[in-house]
Amino acid sequence: MKPIFFVHEGRQSYFRECVRAAARFAHVQVLDYGQLARCADFATLRGVYVHLSGKPQRYELDWCLGRYFLLRDHFHREDIDGGWLLDSDFLLLAPLPESTALPPGTRCALSFSPLENPLEQHASSHCAYWTREALESFCAFILMIYRDNSASLVTLDKERRAAGIRSAISDMILLGLWARGAERVFDLFDFVGAGLIDHNLRMDMQPRGTRLRMMFGAKKLIQRHGRVFATASDGQLIAVCGLHFQGGAKMLMADVAAGRWLAFTAKAAARAGYDWLRLRLRKLKKKFNVSP
Repeated sequence: MKPIFFVHEGRQSYFRECVRAAARFAHVQVLDYGQLARCADFATLRGVYVHLSGKPQRYELDWCLGRYFLLRDHFHREDIDGGWLLDSDFLLLAPLPESTALPPGTRCALSFSPLENPLEQHASSHCAYWTREALESFCAFILMIYRDNSASLVTLDKERRAAGIRSAISDMILLGLWARGAERVFDLFDFVGAGLIDHNLRMDMQPRGTRLRMMFGAKKLIQRHGRVFATASDGQLIAVCGLHFQGGAKMLMADVAAGRWLAFTAKAAARAGYDWLRLRLRKLKKKFNVSP
């Protein structure tokens, strides 16, 4: 199997769980964000970058965009032709597919948003296969759009806000824009060859068109014969390759990794109750025009 890469800063417990899990199936390497100081292209990007997000600039620029430049440079230095890049909240539960299991000639594999609104469409690299060629192309695209056409991103941001979409021009938006014109980019959203590569633990529609059963705001999961399965609405079991514990779902990761299913269910229920109460309070504040 191709090597697995993480790019992360810090030693959070959820990240250590992800590294341990991935290391059961492939060689794992964690790249150091400090190496960005050696990347001339990233220095150029820093000079032309336009921040269009409510999240800190360090998060969007250095952490989200910077990792592609780090991985590209690492592939060149070590003469690596391809590998998997995982987010630090993606828990691997089974071996990722071999590159030969992807369509012939695939140079990149990402998970694409299933949303129909073109303003919301994006691609995600929470679990992505990259070749050196694809990384070169995407890094060049990032530099080009910020250097020569950042006005298009400003316009897109305004359109998203006008449509009531919480806007963040992030690497996911840029991946989506790049992939539309790129060749041999494969969509992993529906791919179940090695098991489901989860887009988001709290999303009930994956694979596309198949509704999955939910329990307390998370996919309903069961374990049988050492494998983890999601449950489709018709009762069919779908083997899971890896789960994406995005946002607050990170608190559930350790229990899934250890197979503590009662604890997983209890914490998911507590989290769902907290989310329900928080949303109710937000609606009441809005109704009565109460300042937070």
